[in-house]
Amino acid sequence: MTAMLTPIRCCRINSVDIKISPLVIILLVALMIANPDLSAAIIALLVSLLVHELGHSFAAQALGLKVKGIVITPLGGMANIEGLSQQPLNEAKVAAAGPLTNLVIAGLCALIDHELAYLVMIINLGIGLGNLIPIFPLDGGRILRGIFSAATNPVDATNGIGKISNYLCLVLILFGFKYGFLLYAVAISLYCFFSHKKELLSQVFATGTPPSLSFDEMMKRTFAFFAHGNPSQPKHPADHDESLENFGGSLEEYFEDKQ
Repeated sequence: MTAMLTPIRCCRINSVDIKISPLVIILLVALMIANPDLSAAIIALLVSLLVHELGHSFAAQALGLKVKGIVITPLGGMANIEGLSQQPLNEAKVAAAGPLTNLVIAGLCALIDHELAYLVMIINLGIGLGNLIPIFPLDGGRILRGIFSAATNPVDATNGIGKISNYLCLVLILFGFKYGFLLYAVAISLYCFFSHKKELLSQVFATGTPPSLSFDEMMKRTFAFFAHGNPSQPKHPADHDESLENFGGSLEEYFEDKQ
């Protein structure tokens, strides 16, 4: 089972290793065998996901960031980019590049009068617009996190986007209940919830700083920053504090001790 989940390298594009989970290949082949008429749509979806991640990767490379690789899993694609969360506005730019790439492709396909072009257009519209929803870990959530982080810090920004994500996931669950996709909506919401918590904890441990701003205060600082501040000089929390890694108590005890 582990071998089926371990991504394997399939190619290299512009110095970026492309890896795919064997389980993805098995699922795609099974779907195409069971539904031959969907083969074109399945292949178009896989290629569109890859192009989406390449959009992130090429944008990161253009900004001087190191891209470790792209991994395609049953949950979607992910570009592994080094040091992105420490550069808030660059994170927003890189996050926006993926959906923008899909929307450009959709626009080009709209100019072509062909059934396959129409299919590719619909798929890329779905990926592009869907990823702009401000829910973490979607690109829309990462764009907002980058913007909030530029005005505050990565910890409070991550905490803030989590509150937005929770409300939107609640709306998704209500729609799921009304229109008959409740289990799917709950599964997506749980994935988003735990992805956000994992990211928030990683930011707390990396900085040794807990969230300190209310959502309202974070929004006020963000509006003030972009109205009067200099976006090229983002504010960050204190540098990495190794004492947190060596502390034997709970997080609450650690932060009480720091005060």
